[in-house]
Amino acid sequence: MESLEARQLLSGSIVITTGGTYTGTYTSTNPNQPAITIDTTQPVTITNSNISGEGDLIFTGVSGVNLTVKDCTATGVNPNVAGVGIGEFLEADNTASLTVENNTISNVGAYALDVHGFTGTGSQTVTILDNSFSNINGMYSNGSGGYETTGSATPHAIILDNVVGVAGINIGWNQIVNTVGESYITDVINIYDSSGTSASPIDIHNNLINGLWSPSPGTISDSGCGIITDGGTSPETAYVSITNNTILNCGNSGIGIAAGNNITVTGNTCASTGEIPGTSTMNISANVGIYTWDQMSGGSTSNYHNITVGVNTVGWMNSKGVRNDIWNGTTSGTSWASYTKLSGTINDAEISSLQSAWTTSATAAGVTIGVPSASSSTSTTTQTSSATASAGTTQVVSLKSYFNRTGIFTDGQTTSATGLDTDGYGYSASQIGSTVTWNGLTYTLGSANQNDVVSATGQTITLPSGAYASLDLLATGVNGNQTNKDFVIHYSNGTTQTIALNLSDWIFSAGYSDETIVKTMTYRDGNTGIEQNENPVHLYGYVLNLESGLTITSITLPNDSNIEILGLSVVG
Repeated sequence: MESLEARQLLSGSIVITTGGTYTGTYTSTNPNQPAITIDTTQPVTITNSNISGEGDLIFTGVSGVNLTVKDCTATGVNPNVAGVGIGEFLEADNTASLTVENNTISNVGAYALDVHGFTGTGSQTVTILDNSFSNINGMYSNGSGGYETTGSATPHAIILDNVVGVAGINIGWNQIVNTVGESYITDVINIYDSSGTSASPIDIHNNLINGLWSPSPGTISDSGCGIITDGGTSPETAYVSITNNTILNCGNSGIGIAAGNNITVTGNTCASTGEIPGTSTMNISANVGIYTWDQMSGGSTSNYHNITVGVNTVGWMNSKGVRNDIWNGTTSGTSWASYTKLSGTINDAEISSLQSAWTTSATAAGVTIGVPSASSSTSTTTQTSSATASAGTTQVVSLKSYFNRTGIFTDGQTTSATGLDTDGYGYSASQIGSTVTWNGLTYTLGSANQNDVVSATGQTITLPSGAYASLDLLATGVNGNQTNKDFVIHYSNGTTQTIALNLSDWIFSAGYSDETIVKTMTYRDGNTGIEQNENPVHLYGYVLNLESGLTITSITLPNDSNIEILGLSVVG
């Protein structure tokens, strides 16, 4: 097998249409293209993987998904388009079963982990355990590598939205830490129009939440809570247990019971300095440690009742520097026990001590937070199956039967062909030659003055069957740079892999990181027989990293006739 150490490898997005276990590197540079899309109801496990992108990282494209995401590192990327936010870590719509465990998740936006839209049937379940979240970032990009001070209206770390009557929901031992200036989040854990059952309430337990900040907490207010029960009256939030959580410096409130019924809040620790950490500047959002206040049902006891607030430990400084530990804004339907008041000054040292105490308790409970140190994400992707794909042999693939445009002219010869760019210009046959050698392979080009290049029109090219490391292209853009163009790889197990390429114009190289200038020529030919040497022209090379262990069958080209392909190979 050829060494890949010196080759440019492109990791791509993937659409999973067959159940199995997937391990690898998945990324998308297109804000509208998830890195991973699940389009099957067969059980899928994504594990030991690196996942990154400007849009959603994982998206469930069909109802009834049975998904486990475990031991993965997930990172959101600034889309660098003004007014556009980072995508979610996981959007799960109407899942049959969802397990998210021991992942390390950073800089994702909007609803970071978004579970919504289904009614329990007795078999559905949601488990969110032992994950490390950092800097949930709902701010919009400013288009210049930074962020605006506005953003998504209600960014959360975890939200259940219209998940109704589902038993066995377990949200525990997650560490969620947000830093001033690097995050924008409102409610950290939001239970919205969602419910467990009387026998099995939604169990939110032993989580650490440290930090809930507006884009500018000294001047911009944020009404969010560390944990909130939220929503309207149909469906209503109900059967929720909030126990043994540690909630620190969370904006408006540590725990807010703003809606619902049959809710228990006990054994939690809530503390806030009321200040921006490391400064004496007040956080203007800081309000109260724990509150009960029927904000949604208009005082209807049929919706807001059986709220039990047990013994909690609270020390909460508000934005005026005054202790404001608890508030019962709706006495009807609520029951409060006396709380334990944190003594002394609530300062940065106290916050740090409380976080350390939580870490100690996690260790004592045998809990590992985030990706375990023994797990290692790899740079390729594998899917377990009963059959092993045969290794493919490195070879150049003939494109002759796919040629559909004349892109190479003989010097001085006139032709009626419209050329590579449909403006009457093409590569000079004497300049480009009959063969091009790149990355150790020699490609035989098509003959001049006839169809000799493949102009991309969405066609599918059949490939030699086998498991390959990469697919290599000799290609160029014409009539300007062609950016974020999706090439779709098809595998024999039914999965697809989408790789977005940026292709420079053949005259003016944009220097994209995912392309190599293979050949530069001093002039091009016109179909009238003239040579034009105002600017040099280029031919580029691209290496598309393929899913390891899967058998390739074909590639579908973008539907963009300004992409011209002169050579293709598969590399084992």
